Amino acid sequence: MKQVYVLQKNTQYVDGTRVTVTNRTCRICGGHFVYDRKRVGLYQPDNRSCPSCQFWYDRWLTRDDPKMVRVDGIHYMLLDFSGRSACLEFPDGRIVYTNNLWRQGRIPAVWIGLGLTDNARFKGKK
Repeated sequence: MKQVYVLQKNTQYVDGTRVTVTNRTCRICGGHFVYDRKRVGLYQPDNRSCPSCQFWYDRWLTRDDPKMVRVDGIHYMLLDFSGRSACLEFPDGRIVYTNNLWRQGRIPAVWIGLGLTDNARFKGKK
C-alpha cells in the first residue's frame, strides 16, 4: 500500500518520490480534482477536466457505436468475451441476445444532458 505524505502546498511524497500536484476545477462537471504534472500523458491528457469526465468523454465520442449500450442511465459495452447475459431491444426494432454485456458504470447527469441518453432497454429472457 502506498504511503502519501503532504508536506507543503502542491507537493506530495508518494513512497519517497516527490510528486508535484495542482488543484483544479473540472470545466465540465465543476468538481475538484488533483492534477499530477508527472502523469500528464498517462491519465490526464486534458488538464482542465477531471479523470471521470475524461472517461465519459471517451464514451460520448463513441455513443453511436452499435457496441455501446445505455439502459436506465447505465452504460454497457458489448464485448467479444463472456459477460452478463441479456436480451436488448433497440428503438430501431433490433433485438439482440448476448452473453457479452459489460457494465461500465452509471452515467453522470451532466453527460446525460450532453447526449449519453438511453439507446436500448432490457426485453426479457431469451
